[in-house]
Amino acid sequence: MDALPHSEYTKILDKSTTKSNFDSVCSTYEGNQKVKEAKASHLVHHYELFKMKENENNETMYSRFQTLVSGLQGLSKCYNVPDHVKKIIKSLSAKFKLDCWNKKGPVQLLLTSAKKYFMKIPP
Repeated sequence: MDALPHSEYTKILDKSTTKSNFDSVCSTYEGNQKVKEAKASHLVHHYELFKMKENENNETMYSRFQTLVSGLQGLSKCYNVPDHVKKIIKSLSAKFKLDCWNKKGPVQLLLTSAKKYFMKIPP
């Protein structure tokens, strides 16, 4: 049993079923329900406060956002796509928004479309 440390091996040695072995290892490495709820609460908090950093580019910001969303999905705390779009639009820095409005490009079209889309959705 080189895959498990000796301390873990001794914990599962006396278990009678494969299921009880699996549950023991899962609780050790993933945590119990309280730990999962605390992680989920922490990630929800970060999701709610998510903002683009002042000198951050959009790829880095989106990567941070995707990491956060993936963590939430792994803990069964999912938001829907309109929530994500709304969150990203609201989190863009003022400098980034200004740069987009000054440039006539795909990002400006995206922001214009998103603005029109969200005007139709009640808050």
